[in-house]
Amino acid sequence: KKLFDLSDDMTSISSRLDLIVDDNGSVQDLENKIFASAMRSRGVYQDTADMIGKLGTQAKGAFKSNDELIAFSEQLNKNFILAGTSQQGIASAQLQITQALASGVLRGEELNAVFENATPIIQKIADYLEVDIGEIRGLAAEGKLSAQIVKNALLSSADETNAQFEKMPMTWSQIWTKAKNIAVKSLEPVLKKINELANNQRIQQMFIGLINGAGLV
Repeated sequence: KKLFDLSDDMTSISSRLDLIVDDNGSVQDLENKIFASAMRSRGVYQDTADMIGKLGTQAKGAFKSNDELIAFSEQLNKNFILAGTSQQGIASAQLQITQALASGVLRGEELNAVFENATPIIQKIADYLEVDIGEIRGLAAEGKLSAQIVKNALLSSADETNAQFEKMPMTWSQIWTKAKNIAVKSLEPVLKKINELANNQRIQQMFIGLINGAGLV
């Protein structure tokens, strides 16, 4: 069941990525770029690919290209590591940031989630705007933290973030995350075959027969 669930998750992610492929590339090329980014930033490959797929479809106007979108996501992952954010906190912040960029502005509940789980991101926005971090909530309430500001703040501070990130020692949890990333990436051909089975008419008819038989019993 876990293998089938993983196949469903990756199929859903690949389908979204297929919608945002640019520069005459392929989904495979895009997935490889995302995988390399997740490994560099010690992030979870599935979560990173899922966020990029959602940002690419819901907030495509905020990014010039997929490469810029991947670079932005990598900076997010690295800032989460610098903040010591838990996996649950990362999931929450990623969701709120995705919603904020899709709406075009960061404010309210979305801002609170980032404050709670990734203060370095807020600090970089404040530095970019050349204001004190205490002024950020007021600017957000006025709708002045646009998607472009959030994006530019993270990308413009990439060198600083990368330097700080390289000083962070690797943890066993991060090593395990990388191992799982490699396992999922290696399983991709198998996961695609599993999905092909789900779309095979004979397999579907067999399951319908089993279900009807169970109903008869």
